[in-house]
Amino acid sequence: MEQCHSVGESLRDSLPVSERPAYNLSGTMPRLLVNLAVLFVLVATAQFARADVDIQVFAGKHDRTGTPVSVKLSRSLAQYRHFALTRIDNDKNVPVQVTSGKTPQITWLIGETLSAGQSRRYRLSPAEKPAKPSHGVEVKDDGKSLRISVAGKPVLVYNTAVVRSPNRKEAYYDRSGYIHPLYNPRGQIVTDDFAPDHPHQHGMMFPWTNTSFEGRAVNFWDQQKGKGKIAHGSIKASGGGSVFGEFIVRLNHFDTTNPDKPKPVLSEIWQMRVYNLADYFLFDLKSKQECVGNPLQIEKYHYGGFAIRGHRNWLTPGQGDFLTSEGKTRKDGNHTRPRWVDIHGNIDGAMAGVTIFC
Repeated sequence: MEQCHSVGESLRDSLPVSERPAYNLSGTMPRLLVNLAVLFVLVATAQFARADVDIQVFAGKHDRTGTPVSVKLSRSLAQYRHFALTRIDNDKNVPVQVTSGKTPQITWLIGETLSAGQSRRYRLSPAEKPAKPSHGVEVKDDGKSLRISVAGKPVLVYNTAVVRSPNRKEAYYDRSGYIHPLYNPRGQIVTDDFAPDHPHQHGMMFPWTNTSFEGRAVNFWDQQKGKGKIAHGSIKASGGGSVFGEFIVRLNHFDTTNPDKPKPVLSEIWQMRVYNLADYFLFDLKSKQECVGNPLQIEKYHYGGFAIRGHRNWLTPGQGDFLTSEGKTRKDGNHTRPRWVDIHGNIDGAMAGVTIFC
């Protein structure tokens, strides 16, 4: 089972007119990476005595600004560690980042807007060393958490250590393996943790509610009942870069219906990638969950596993709402299946929020 989410700052009115709902918030939005076409042309160059690659990117039906583009490297290029990427139309260098693995890829961001229906050409060439951008994405491990920042601005914190409930009479709400705080570019925290009304809701998390395991009812959401538990397991990889920073971590899901003998149920891998955008934040979260032994049955329930707890101010009437791709709000949007949903509200007199693209 695999789920992917792209999350940025609150969605605004920069959707194409054909998709723009009857709702307006000031600012800009991260563009969806949808229907981008990429064309490759091999170009012989005497300078490198090898084939460089020309790449043509087509915008498709929508304008593209800050859009991530990833391309798999051919065998002939996969041997190189560093590359230079140049826009052919203006000869500007574009930061590019290489990922290793069975199928190495390069990733860059479309900076200046690529208008709908237009295309842009780049030349990819092996380089002796990576280019140095003005700023990048940094990932720090402080022994208790992984902290990601862009251009010195904090973006999010993944808690590897157990975060203790402020009410020690409710120690069953202690939790590791979740994201909080999540910031906006103004430095405001847009998520919440141990909220007075729902202390079991922790920033960004992935707990299934109604499940059965080996004939027992297991609930990873309701910590107070103690019928299920999720905890950080290990850090598999982490690192920053000129285009993105990322971490890969393992979380463990346990059946705790017998608290003396917790039993492993799921092994979950999170891959979090934060892109080098500082005016708004854009990141992808991929969750891959696998059964450890016997299967886990996900029973029917009125909400799914992935969850974000928003700022507690937003529960105050008139201070928070949500908007979906279908133009629905808190009044009529619950239990619908939109392409994206924007959660937003007032923090210190300014609008802030999170947009989730599923």
